[in-house]
Amino acid sequence: MGEKLGLPLTFDDNNQCLLLLDSDIFTSIEAKDDIWLLNGMIIPLSPVCGDSIWRQIMVINGELAANNEGTLAYIDAAETLLFIHAITDLTNTYHIISQLESFVNQQEALKNILQEYAKV
Repeated sequence: MGEKLGLPLTFDDNNQCLLLLDSDIFTSIEAKDDIWLLNGMIIPLSPVCGDSIWRQIMVINGELAANNEGTLAYIDAAETLLFIHAITDLTNTYHIISQLESFVNQQEALKNILQEYAKV
């Protein structure tokens, strides 16, 4: 599959593959029994940042949920906002590639939106 993506997909002992795209898009693929869990770093986020960004995150999370496009999650230990999505159909390589491309595009868009919002 890595050849079709044009990327090396090397999974470690924890069944995780880390990808750095365009020098600033960090994505990981975690291969579980019957799904691939995609995790994309959006922005570092202090728990004491302003209320307005948290409201925006909740608005975006609602839109993602309504469209079954993933979720945003705050990782307290890393003070980082992640975009998470599961690929549940692993039988079709082209579907997986399409899902990965869509995820990375969405991750980049979310990163751009929330970086700008965090500056306000």
